[in-house]
Amino acid sequence: MSSIPFALISSYYSALQFNRDGLMTASSPWSGYYRVESPIWFTAHTMQFASPKWMHLQKNQGVQLLSAGSSIVSLVNPDSEDLTIILETMVINNFMTVYLYIEPKHQIFFLLK
Repeated sequence: MSSIPFALISSYYSALQFNRDGLMTASSPWSGYYRVESPIWFTAHTMQFASPKWMHLQKNQGVQLLSAGSSIVSLVNPDSEDLTIILETMVINNFMTVYLYIEPKHQIFFLLK
């Protein structure tokens, strides 16, 4: 099971609440013009590191919010020991340094289902 948090392509009147709520939008779809919105870039970025069968780890077990709106999302391949850790942010005004420390021992991860 998977979910897409945005419409792939949306086309709503500008007066409506969700007028730019899609990965790509077309305010005048008959014109052939469309606009690529910012959510497409982090969606594409995440898809570079995981396949559809990969699973998210649970909150506070590899998924959590960081300061200033950033977050960490971890995905695992249920068929192997592969792990991907993705650090995301919508806005960054300065350089950011993130230190990850994983204790040198057996780690237990809990999968979301």
